[in-house]
Amino acid sequence: MRNLWRDAPLLPASTGFWTNVRKVVPYPLALLVLVTTIASYSETNRPEATAAIAGLLVAAPVLLMGRHSAAALAVAMFAGYLLRYNGLFTLLRDMTWPWTPVWPPVILVAAFVFALRQPAWMLVTGWVLTLLMVAVCVRANMPGMLLLFSLPFGVGGIIGRNFRLGQRLAVEKERGGVLTERARIARELHDVVAHHMSMIAVRAETAPYRLPEVGEDTRVEFTEISAAARQALTEMRLLLGVLRSDESTPPPTAPQPTLGDLPDLVAQARHAGAQVELTVVTGEVPQIVGVSAYRIVQEALSNVARHAPGAVATVNVRAGGEDLLVSVVNGPGTRPSPGGGSGYGLRGAAERATILGGELNSGPRPGGGWVVEARLPLSDRSERTTE
Repeated sequence: MRNLWRDAPLLPASTGFWTNVRKVVPYPLALLVLVTTIASYSETNRPEATAAIAGLLVAAPVLLMGRHSAAALAVAMFAGYLLRYNGLFTLLRDMTWPWTPVWPPVILVAAFVFALRQPAWMLVTGWVLTLLMVAVCVRANMPGMLLLFSLPFGVGGIIGRNFRLGQRLAVEKERGGVLTERARIARELHDVVAHHMSMIAVRAETAPYRLPEVGEDTRVEFTEISAAARQALTEMRLLLGVLRSDESTPPPTAPQPTLGDLPDLVAQARHAGAQVELTVVTGEVPQIVGVSAYRIVQEALSNVARHAPGAVATVNVRAGGEDLLVSVVNGPGTRPSPGGGSGYGLRGAAERATILGGELNSGPRPGGGWVVEARLPLSDRSERTTE
């Protein structure tokens, strides 16, 4: 629910010069209002404490209107009633203008800031209450007084409405640009990557028929290649759906992998020629942690196949206290490696760990090979990340 007594900032937070000015300026202004109000009582018989209380009431809205415009207007109206109807605070009770000289500018500015920041129903409420106070307190020139105290509400309301409309238009424009860029990326993925994956799947499926002399082991290999390509296409279609969706339409989803799917992942790596040993010793693991651990192992094994073909890899996933510890260690490759790689895979794996409050470290081993180690917290913080 919106906090009616604390305003949201009109502009994004910054640490620039003008931000510091906005923070500092209200204090000398409030001091000036305080001193001027006390000075107004200097030629009367009112006690000094009365002058001090009146000064504080009139000066308080100056400090409040920066982030508490509703409270600033309420205090200013209360001060107006008090200065008019309490004999102890009233300067000259027979005057048609019953307030101290600095109070009207304070409430007019407070009304302007209030109208600038508040929604329409709050603006109307504050305007009606302010006019009621003026009607009760003022004895002469009522139309002029009502017009005077209505102006800041009208001007502030118009400026505030236009400012918020401009902000919404800017957000919509930025959002439209993001959606356009996502659609462009989706088209590129569909036209380039998905096309080549489809060709791989088709060629792997038809290879046993086009090459009848291949052996049974080769036929099985082609079948597995085709299945992996089809699975990749399915996952890519889900990704394309996410890229093309907006906030109003939930993206398509599919069951996420868990630690229970690690044996299948390792089996796929073995079928591709890798030598992988898997050890999983865990209890109950939050879903988001299990998905992250699976993706980290998946990326590490992909890197083994890409950069160290023929290497022996050891995968260990175990619970250690309040953390899930993931380790993928491989030795040097035994076959030539095509090399290359952007490094985005391990960077994304590290981001997964960081989001959960954990960490991921990777690097070369002294005797050759590579190691990837991750620590993923099993605490409530991980569970809240899924909400």
